[in-house]
Amino acid sequence: MKVGPKTVAEIKFLAKQGLDKTAIGRRLGLNRKTVRKYLKNPNAAKKRKRRSSIIDPYRPYIRSRLEDYPQLTATRLYREISGHETLKGAKEHLLPEQPYEGSVRTVRRHVAQMRARYTSR
Repeated sequence: MKVGPKTVAEIKFLAKQGLDKTAIGRRLGLNRKTVRKYLKNPNAAKKRKRRSSIIDPYRPYIRSRLEDYPQLTATRLYREISGHETLKGAKEHLLPEQPYEGSVRTVRRHVAQMRARYTSR
């Protein structure tokens, strides 16, 4: 179970109700040491920063292309950002000067995430 702000609030609430660490842990499916950790320091459940990716500088270009042409394949976008195909059009300004040097798999993964995010709305 992931310990988020709601779980920390629940730990604090149950502790105020008089439950000990072991009982709180059993009720929430946590180890008592985990309960102790969050009772000592409720701020320990901070959100982690997303690690940067090699594809980050190309995200605006990919997003723009997919908004204009949702049927574009990830392989086609990979060829565009890696410089294998010459680009003619207004979207060139969104690309960094250096061509993309990552893998096609990374582009596929990113495109799949973007499509899932935008189609679920």
